[in-house]
Amino acid sequence: MSESHLVWLLKCAAELNSNIDGRVPIESFYDRFNIGIDIKCDPTIRKNTGVLMKTPLGRFRVVLIRPYKSSKLSPRDRFTLAHELGHILLYEQFGWNPSKDMRKKYYDCEDDCDNFSQSLLVPDRAVVDLKLGNAILAHQCLLSLSVKYDVSFEVIARRIIKFHSNIGFLRGGNHINAAGKEVIKLSWGHSSLKELNLKQRHLKEEELLGRALLAKANLIPMDERELKEIEIPNIGFASGHRLRHKAGNHSAEFVLSIIQPTIKPKQLEML
Repeated sequence: MSESHLVWLLKCAAELNSNIDGRVPIESFYDRFNIGIDIKCDPTIRKNTGVLMKTPLGRFRVVLIRPYKSSKLSPRDRFTLAHELGHILLYEQFGWNPSKDMRKKYYDCEDDCDNFSQSLLVPDRAVVDLKLGNAILAHQCLLSLSVKYDVSFEVIARRIIKFHSNIGFLRGGNHINAAGKEVIKLSWGHSSLKELNLKQRHLKEEELLGRALLAKANLIPMDERELKEIEIPNIGFASGHRLRHKAGNHSAEFVLSIIQPTIKPKQLEML
């Protein structure tokens, strides 16, 4: 059932953004469907979130909750609004709104609405024909598309790996774990490369990528205009930039694009 829901949602996304090039005006869809948006400030929370509710008159409203005061929609807010629009469409079309006690159906529905949100905010046509010849080009695409479509790096990463089979993206930083060992702690990671397992929380020195990043993280520049390629043995090449920096602290988080050349070194020798 979830598969048919997702197919229908993705068709809706394609129809809604069919004539839009660039930032998708998610707010205009809310006006079009007569859905209300409220913004509340709660300094006790750490991340932006949102709640879907119905008014006594049966009208849908989405409450965006943030730890700061602002009327501007952040990329996270825009993703939340698109995600909740997916829930509203499913409810209106199929009466489908599984509760948390329906565990698998609930999480399948959440995944469907995440996929709808990503597809609505970043159309297939924006990523399907990208030329990702090397790690620097891949990272430049990640940066430019996140600006053009006003979404997070993670949303762009998810969209790219859906259509490209030789690439991965991650956000992480150097971290000392409970055992006192330095590891790379991941905030998120997505990959279409079988050599890259980015589902784990920590990348350790015993692992190919963990060992390479621990040894070469200092090569990742602070300035995204100074990108360079870093070789990741037995995997490919990486390029990226740091997100923030504290004086004397090398644990600043970084975003990294990792690509496996479609032509391997041995093949090059044969040409």
